[in-house]
Amino acid sequence: LQLTIRNAVQPLQILSVGATFTTYQFQANGSFNSSDALLNAIWTQSQYTVQVTTQDAFIDCPWREKGQWMDMSAPMASYYAFGDRAIAARDLRLISQSQNSAGRLFFPYPSAFTFELPDQITWWGMHLWQYYLHFGDITLLQQLYPVLSQVNCWFQQNLSPRGLLNASWPDAPTGQLWTWIDWGHRPSQN
Repeated sequence: LQLTIRNAVQPLQILSVGATFTTYQFQANGSFNSSDALLNAIWTQSQYTVQVTTQDAFIDCPWREKGQWMDMSAPMASYYAFGDRAIAARDLRLISQSQNSAGRLFFPYPSAFTFELPDQITWWGMHLWQYYLHFGDITLLQQLYPVLSQVNCWFQQNLSPRGLLNASWPDAPTGQLWTWIDWGHRPSQN
């Protein structure tokens, strides 16, 4: 913590400095214990990571952008560590609200800026299915099925002759697809 005071006209007395820990109020319903201390430590750290990256939704980088991206692991990890159905349903509903008339979803949402990440759109569909399998909530599945159906139509309309997603499409915000599966090798943009 760094505290900088400039242009103080008179002496300043600081009575206290602190931080407030904010997170979604999970109840630790899941547990893991084995004879391997390393695996036990991994579980504990993973559970804590999900907790600190969840506020009113699953977020990325609680210390930086605090955006609701679609993550591969956080929703699933939360199911096993906490089993909290409410935050999982809220996450799915909130992201579904980013859908445009073409059927695409945008990330992070809500946000002043968005990116088009088709792989994260597919993760949203995967998490909708995993949510249903984990909680058996047919009502949410029925509510969000039209969103999933529209996403599927958009993907079907943007397949190459080889059955792969096209690298660009006319109405894309940047004209190019940002395929983000991992921060691995990206071909040159030249």
